[in-house]
Amino acid sequence: MILSADLHLRRTSPRARTDDYISTQEKKFRFILEQAKNSPPLLVAGDFFNQPRPGEGLLRWVINLLREYDVKPIVVPGQHDLPNHSLEQIGESGLGVLAAAEVIELLTDPRMPHYDENSGWYISGC
Repeated sequence: MILSADLHLRRTSPRARTDDYISTQEKKFRFILEQAKNSPPLLVAGDFFNQPRPGEGLLRWVINLLREYDVKPIVVPGQHDLPNHSLEQIGESGLGVLAAAEVIELLTDPRMPHYDENSGWYISGC
């Protein structure tokens, strides 16, 4: 089982970064996906994206990578993932698109846990 949080995936470099941030982000995300492929599941505990509506290009990139590695993360939305910080608007977010594309499992209700067949664990998000 791989646990991650605060990926803050984005399509632009932060102001203070002087390195090739986009390349670094891809290397780190690929490393996480490789680990998750070898030791599923991948849990992401919030802030998958840096903003609620990350843009079509970044969404396409993430969908392609998740399919390339055959990894379907279990994701709990964080404040940066939610439009107006509202769970009710999750369908309008990047995570909503990933869930609709069936490349992630979105946990939004702690009363509805995910059962992981690999470990036998129930996983809840809140």
